[in-house]
Parts: sequence; structure tokens; C-alpha cells
Amino acid sequence: MKPPVLLSAAAFAVLSTVSLQAAYVESFDSLNSNGGASNFAPQGTWTITDPEEDVSFLQLASAYGLPGKAVGLGGFLSEPAGKIVRLSTTVSEALAVSRFSVDYALINRYAGGAGTFFTEDDRFGFVLSDSSGDLLNIDFNPTGVEDIRQVSVNGVAITPNGVVASDYNSPAWYNLGISFAANGGNLDYTLTTAGGTVTYSGSLAGKAGAVLTSISMEYEVLQGVAGSNYMVVDNLSIPEPSSAITLLGALGALALRRNRRK
Repeated sequence: MKPPVLLSAAAFAVLSTVSLQAAYVESFDSLNSNGGASNFAPQGTWTITDPEEDVSFLQLASAYGLPGKAVGLGGFLSEPAGKIVRLSTTVSEALAVSRFSVDYALINRYAGGAGTFFTEDDRFGFVLSDSSGDLLNIDFNPTGVEDIRQVSVNGVAITPNGVVASDYNSPAWYNLGISFAANGGNLDYTLTTAGGTVTYSGSLAGKAGAVLTSISMEYEVLQGVAGSNYMVVDNLSIPEPSSAITLLGALGALALRRNRRK
């Protein structure tokens, strides 16, 4: 009988890569505007807390240098009825050993310089929640410096100059990535954006088994009236590597057992 063929380290790496498929993906490409000038929500699993049309709006991502479609949130097309607006979708994904990712840009003006939008000082951000409430609030707050947004996580400021709001015609795209890992009963996380120039690590006490139930984009009017600035978002995803880890662990145990039988 031929000896069993054991998987090499390279094969394990390939398996890991193949198995790291996204459990949740939203590119907005299959969705359509449903009223107003280009109103987005509500539709499908997406809801919005403000009744005004066009506070969330669908746009061709090609206008921003990406394929397909993207979603905007803010006062560009319409002023919201309230001061704080959440655009949310429902999900059900275990966060431990996972990673949240989204592409975003903050739009403050048309090409040609500052002052081409009506006020530019509203707050935007993302919120990750489980069934008990908000887990992480990532905010992009205006500063006293034109176009500069301060990033904060659960109210803790990271840097005053890591994210820059940009032109409608040539937006500065960023990726926000948040990696999670269980640490005893807690859920550790590491956030990275702005090409790695903005990073933050923290821990959510007692949340090792947290299941993400909602992803939200948030918009807050900070002045008397809404500015025409907005956030545009594309490519939401949550890869789920747990199946890969389980598979590789099982294969490793099998290989060890076969080695011992030799």
C-alpha cells in the first residue's frame, strides 16, 4: 500500500485562500433608484430613519472611478427632516475571526476648490451593531481645517488629519477595514483606514460571541441646516474565514495522525 500523501504547507495556504469567501457582500449593482431624483432607501434589506426622499441616493460608481453603482448619504439632493439619519441593512454574521470592509469617500465640493458646496461641516460614519445595540461607531468629524476629517471610534479621537474630504469629480477613495478576534470572553478589533495611516485597536468586553445584526451608515447635521456634503459608499463585505480554519485544523489533525501511524 502506498503511504498517504500529506498536504504541503503550500497546499494549506491555497486552501485557506480559497475558503476565505465573503459571507456578506453588497456592491449595490443590482439595486435601483425608487423615486425622487435618485432615491435609494427603503428597498430590499435597506431601511432609513428619515422620511425625506433622496437623503440616500443611488449613483453610478463610474462617476467616482469605480465600476457599477454606489450609494450616497447626505444633503446633496435633499435636506433631511431630522438631525441624525441612519441608513441600515440587516445581516447575521459572527464577528470573531472575521473582517469588515467598505470603500468610502467624503465629498465636500465640486472641482474648483472650497466653497462650491453649501456648508461642508456635517458628520458621517459607520455603525456596527448586534442585537443588544451599537458595538462600534466610526465617525468622520469636521475639524477647524478645510476638508480635514477627524476619525473617532466610540468617541475616542484617533487623528485630526487622517481622512480628507474631496471633489465630487475626483473623490479620494478610502477603505475601512476592521479585523476581529476572540480573546477569552472579549472581542478584540483592529481598525485601519487611509492606506494604513490611521489605525486603532480596542476590545469589546464580553462580546467574543457577538453576531453582527446591522450595518449602518450615519449622517448628522451639525449646523442649523444640512450642508450639501455627503458620503459615498461601495463594496461592503464581511469575509468569514471560520470555515477555512475549521477545515485546515481537521486536515492538520488528520496529517498528524497519519504521521504517527508510520
